[in-house]
Amino acid sequence: MKSALRNALILAILFVLARFLAIGSLTWADAFLNDRIFEVYFHFFTWGTVIAWLFPALIFLALGALVAALVVGWNPILVAFLFGSAYGLDRWVHSTYRIYSPSLHGYIDLYGGLFVPPIAACIGAWLWQVMAARYSRPNAA
Repeated sequence: MKSALRNALILAILFVLARFLAIGSLTWADAFLNDRIFEVYFHFFTWGTVIAWLFPALIFLALGALVAALVVGWNPILVAFLFGSAYGLDRWVHSTYRIYSPSLHGYIDLYGGLFVPPIAACIGAWLWQVMAARYSRPNAA
């Protein structure tokens, strides 16, 4: 029971941290995207979208690794996925996104941005597990 309470508290703190770090995506967008024109490839893909997704991907890679490092007794990759999904859902609920977009690019930009956090968090948790397993092995002498 104590580990479940501890895990819930850690996830709540990390969620608040994720919300504050999301403010940095506005600065990121201002620095790299404003006043630039990106060509559209394949009728839906732009480099501006990828650049906009890069900031949350890096943040959730780190947060996924923190989830894997700090959560005890639960599957860290599943918890990281649920953590990223909760963030994406929270972002969608508290936004003015429209479900309908007349272009495929609108769907890619919108829903891709919502799926980046859970995927990046899973990758971060997986990388943490791989690195922890690699460096926690006792030296064979």
